[in-house]
Amino acid sequence: MSEEAEGAQEPLEPENNPEDISEMMGAVPNASPGIEELEAIQYGDNSMSPAGPTQEISKTALELDKWSVRRGSEWARSDEGGQFLSAIDEDVRRHVAADFLSAAWEPFPQMAESCSDEKRKHFLETLMQTPAYKQLHRETCLDNLASELAAASFAVQWVQYVVEEEEREKECGGEEGGGRSDLDRDAAAHAAAEEACKSAKKDVNDMKDAVKGLGGDGPDTQKMSTEQIRNIFKKVKDNESLRRIMERAGRYVRLAKSLQYSKPVNGPDKIVGINYDNDLSNVVASELASLTDETLEWDFMRRFIEESLMVHETKSMKDEAKGPLVVVVDESGSMMGEPIVHAKAMAMAILWIAEHQKRWCCLVGFAGGSEGNYLTIDPKEPRDIEAISKWLEHFYSGGTNLDVPLVELPKKWGELGCPKGETDIIILTDAYVNAPDNIVEPFLEWKKEQLARVSTIVIGDNPGDLTKVSDRYWRIDELDIDSQGVAECLQI
Repeated sequence: MSEEAEGAQEPLEPENNPEDISEMMGAVPNASPGIEELEAIQYGDNSMSPAGPTQEISKTALELDKWSVRRGSEWARSDEGGQFLSAIDEDVRRHVAADFLSAAWEPFPQMAESCSDEKRKHFLETLMQTPAYKQLHRETCLDNLASELAAASFAVQWVQYVVEEEEREKECGGEEGGGRSDLDRDAAAHAAAEEACKSAKKDVNDMKDAVKGLGGDGPDTQKMSTEQIRNIFKKVKDNESLRRIMERAGRYVRLAKSLQYSKPVNGPDKIVGINYDNDLSNVVASELASLTDETLEWDFMRRFIEESLMVHETKSMKDEAKGPLVVVVDESGSMMGEPIVHAKAMAMAILWIAEHQKRWCCLVGFAGGSEGNYLTIDPKEPRDIEAISKWLEHFYSGGTNLDVPLVELPKKWGELGCPKGETDIIILTDAYVNAPDNIVEPFLEWKKEQLARVSTIVIGDNPGDLTKVSDRYWRIDELDIDSQGVAECLQI
């Protein structure tokens, strides 16, 4: 046995000292409970059990992160949100704003388990269960402006709902719920929620009509910024005539899109002869037939390597230069009402076509004794929403003559800076007018110089002398999206 082995000490056996054992057990944190603790647990006395985490009451009715609360706070401080939330206490305003804004914007809003404001939680819970909200949410989800409009309607109806609830509670001596049954309280909340969704739906539709009417939602047109949409919506909301124009403009633009996208596309090249090459995309059909025979297939491969296959010789075809697109709208007194609304709405569809085709556009309004209301739009420049809305709102009244479309327009053509190329002019009027030869002949000469084609729609009257200057014309009883001539004009 080695010295290390001899020097090794045997492990000490613990002494069975009761005091030492008690001290050791007391030092162990997870020691088994004593008799008193076991009895307390067995008979339901939890005063001695360790306390679990206390559930925090949420200040928002929805489960929201800090970003959502901050976004609601910013909206509450803005001019748009502040006017609807001014009646709410400032210390809870940002949480109210965050709830309603997130209910409209979030893809999957979830209710919090508990909320410091039970009325708001009850209102939002009722709101989000209605079919009207679910339909509205498809329009507002992840859409900044649409969700703000919806949140404003939610806030207005919620404030009104709370005021009515508090008045009932006062009448009943402060009793919660105003002494009504749960069913009656649910019915009141449901009515307020339905009204909120109805109001929100109207505002969102008006906003989307404005965007569609101006063509700002297409893949190949200029996108409208949120600020532009906000500004045009304010105008639409405060102007009944402009709102009606935008409602109908959306329909005309949709028709224009379907007609433009369904037009046949001409190829960029035309066949001018036969050449020898190995371009398989232009190989003539008889050469391809060789591939069906095993012997001729090898000959085809040889001539492919030698670049001696017969192929179509093509020549590039450039599209003929397209010039301006001009729409001339009669703003005389007889056009007041639905005729001018539809005419201006159709003008917005023509503006969309001009932008889609990257063509310069001119919007012209006219009436007897006026010089005309002109707005030129360059597709390369940012869209001037303010100028377009002013042109749409403009209305001369008065009588009708053809001085503007036949005399003033050719005079101003150079001043307007119109580019050269094939020009399309569309005239929308409801007047029977006479045009003497000293007006017609100069216009026809100018029209020939500008390679212009004139299309005229006359509402409710005979075209009169407009037939002398028009390449095609239609007389209709009333202007609407399915009226004769509308689709033909929107196919340019």
